Amino acid sequence: MKKEVRIGEWLKEGFEAVKSDVIGYAFPALILFGVCITIVGTLIAAPLLCGFYHIIFQRMKGQGSSTGDLLKGFDVFLDAFLAGIIFIAVIFVVSHIPVLGLILSFLIGAAFIFVLPLIWEKRFSFIEAIRESFRLFKENWTQLLLFYFVGSLVGSVGILLLGIGIILTFPIYLYATACLYRDWVGFDSTTTALPQ
Repeated sequence: MKKEVRIGEWLKEGFEAVKSDVIGYAFPALILFGVCITIVGTLIAAPLLCGFYHIIFQRMKGQGSSTGDLLKGFDVFLDAFLAGIIFIAVIFVVSHIPVLGLILSFLIGAAFIFVLPLIWEKRFSFIEAIRESFRLFKENWTQLLLFYFVGSLVGSVGILLLGIGIILTFPIYLYATACLYRDWVGFDSTTTALPQ
């Protein structure tokens, strides 16, 4: 039986989370995008995204987190960095294929969707995370591709609002992706307990 992809439900959950703590989500996004406008920043985007997933996962579990927790992503720096480099390299290559480039880019993006959460939450190596992400993708690739497409649109639509809106729409997309991970993979049992 295929796992369900609940696009609307997860995006709504992400919207409600961001709405309830605008600064708590927008400020990390602002830092992330501020860093990533430089070449060096682009190279550390994947570890910072791991830190952003940590923030979201903590809040999903009812535990505290802060903007400074973005830096926790550096705990898995090497694997996140290597996964990010592989992703960028593959997307760069396939995007130059005439006609099929855009389609292949979306397929690869969707297939990589679990990689950083797996590196952060399960402490998988970049190779293990990529392998597992591709395995999960194959379980319901058509729906995951649709989720990635719709989520990417939501995440980037903020660019239309003088660019600044992306610091609100991107966290909604990332939160929805965290919901996908939570419902498909699940958190380690040692980290899911809510505070008493």
